[in-house]
Amino acid sequence: MTEICREKPTTDTLARLYRDAGWLEDPETLDLKKSIENTSVWILAKEAKVVVGIARLQTDYVRYCCVYDLIIRSDRRREGIGRKIMNEALAFCEENRVQVMHLWPTKGNAGYYTQFGFQALGPDQPTMMKATPQPT
Repeated sequence: MTEICREKPTTDTLARLYRDAGWLEDPETLDLKKSIENTSVWILAKEAKVVVGIARLQTDYVRYCCVYDLIIRSDRRREGIGRKIMNEALAFCEENRVQVMHLWPTKGNAGYYTQFGFQALGPDQPTMMKATPQPT
């Protein structure tokens, strides 16, 4: 049975999920502890105390909440774990009366989020990004 909880992952757990998702080859180069501590809310999916999925929420607890890093372990995808995590994220926003939720889905996954009421903003509100150069 999958348990959904709001608690921080360990750095090892987060690194393992990042690697499994193919998002980072070497997450040890990041300060994952700092990332974990400075995230507003973590949602974890656990089975027998083993984390099989996560999501990170950044919020001001009033106006905005952004869902980042919805990651389900590759051997556990398509089992409804992501749906359970997203429902917990929605519940968090309802409890806190957050007005707007945002997310930036990975390529090809936008359609998945429509079941939760998300919709594309359109070309007049594009997603924008600026990466900060990192020391080598």
